[in-house]
Amino acid sequence: MTDKVLTVRLPEEIHSRLDAMSKSTMRPAADLAEEAIAAFVESEAQVIEGIERDIADADAGRLVDHSEAMRRIRATIANPRAAKP
Repeated sequence: MTDKVLTVRLPEEIHSRLDAMSKSTMRPAADLAEEAIAAFVESEAQVIEGIERDIADADAGRLVDHSEAMRRIRATIANPRAAKP
């Protein structure tokens, strides 16, 4: 896979912290930034997938009434061992 170049502007405080972390770990700041961006992108992708899945469930009518949801939550809190995994 070919790497692409991305230029970002960072607030001075973040840049200073990244630079200090780079020095203390003896790793290039670019590598640390790449890892941080990759983790953020993965996390946000999971959030978006969950939202899209929930919208599809709602569109298909797979909903739980609020009072039923609260009943289930209260039952789980009252007896967490009985909750389904």
